[in-house]
Amino acid sequence: MDDLQGEIHEVQTSDAYNDSGHPLHAETVAKMTSLYERKQADGPADSSPPAMVTDEETGNTVTNDFQETVEDAMAAPASPDDYDFSDLKVQYGDDETWDGELEIALRPVFHAAGMPDVEAQGFGKIYMEVQKMDPQQIDKMRQTTEQVLEQRHGSYSEAMAIAERGAVAIGGMNLVHWLNDTGLAHNGQVIERLIIEGKKRD
Repeated sequence: MDDLQGEIHEVQTSDAYNDSGHPLHAETVAKMTSLYERKQADGPADSSPPAMVTDEETGNTVTNDFQETVEDAMAAPASPDDYDFSDLKVQYGDDETWDGELEIALRPVFHAAGMPDVEAQGFGKIYMEVQKMDPQQIDKMRQTTEQVLEQRHGSYSEAMAIAERGAVAIGGMNLVHWLNDTGLAHNGQVIERLIIEGKKRD
């Protein structure tokens, strides 16, 4: 992996890039845009002007190639089996400690939610970190999540109801129970992702 591709990978897997509520999210997205533009500039020379497209969400005008590159990076794999958790296994476990059954169970859930590979890895990283928390840390995380959801959505209970609807849609009540049992139901990033799924089912 060359230096530029390494920088892109580092940003793609960062919390700031994957969490829209992170204080450095906008700055990190802008950095990703700059990195992809550098990658395009390093490509083979082309005398014709690049095709341009306007991003509907941001209103920014970017090259068509850049737009396609981002879309490819943020697209879900073709099948649940195509998710690659090898980096997580190296970072958080090995063949003896890695929970292979859980990985098998979550692959179709990630795919049903349309998660790109980088987001699924981020979810796995959150899971690993939450498992190391003691009850006091879990409770502090829950309080923080409640405050943030109140600020963003106006009602913590309504936001959680939407998130539960999203969890049921992609993984059934088994997923809801698992999220509660593991403490992930108190993690803000997980809940915000489930809210996205829940709103699709309105």
